[in-house]
Amino acid sequence: MNFEAVELRKLTFKRNALGGFRQTDVNDFLRNVADDYETYDERVRRLIEDKERMETELAAKEAGHQRRTIQLENEINELLQTIKNLEVELNQLRTQKAEWDQFEQQHLDYRDIAKMKRIAQQTLEAAEKAANKLLEEAEQKKAAIVAAAEHHKQSLLTEAEKQKQALMNQAEEERLQNLFNSKLEISTLQREQDERAVELDARQQLLEGKQRELQQLRADIHEEVKTFAGMMTATRQEISQEYTHSIEALTKKNEAVRKETTIQQQPVIHVLEPEKEVM
Repeated sequence: MNFEAVELRKLTFKRNALGGFRQTDVNDFLRNVADDYETYDERVRRLIEDKERMETELAAKEAGHQRRTIQLENEINELLQTIKNLEVELNQLRTQKAEWDQFEQQHLDYRDIAKMKRIAQQTLEAAEKAANKLLEEAEQKKAAIVAAAEHHKQSLLTEAEKQKQALMNQAEEERLQNLFNSKLEISTLQREQDERAVELDARQQLLEGKQRELQQLRADIHEEVKTFAGMMTATRQEISQEYTHSIEALTKKNEAVRKETTIQQQPVIHVLEPEKEVM
């Protein structure tokens, strides 16, 4: 993670020369927040995958338990079949005893009939005892196996249900917590972005007002420059005219001085009169 919630609330950006936030800082911040959001999404995805994996394992355990239950039921059915076979044998012995009783009732005169009867009676009693004992053992074994299987089944189901519920609760709590933190951070960031957007809009409007003032000032300066240029042109023309008049006046003055100088420098001509003769 790049930022915590406290860091996001205390985060500030440096400002540029115009008073706005630097684009690189804002881009880096948004990129880091996007990375954190992707990290939260990855955590939620992993929790969902763990939940699905645990549900798959639970289903596999339930399938194994079901197979074990089927196996126990098959063993119970085999015991029941054995009991049925013993009952069939017991019925056969009873049938033989009935035939023997019928044979005895017919007063057939055979040798050692009493001995045969006694042996048959003993055999029948022994068979009945063995059959009853086998039946009792089979019933006890059946009851014990059924009770153990049912207890084991209930234990496995209870434990699996507890683990499933605990994992689902943990995954749901973590997902909700991560989702809440993400939404809180995103809402905080969105609110800060909205506030910064409002501030940027205000600064943009202020800059636009200053730009309009600068444009108006430029227009005023341009008008003043044009006026000053006109004044300079008029002044230049006046100076040129004064200069021309001064040159003309100076030229006239120089011409007059030159004429005066020329007159003063002309040679004096003396007229010689003829000498008178002395008488």
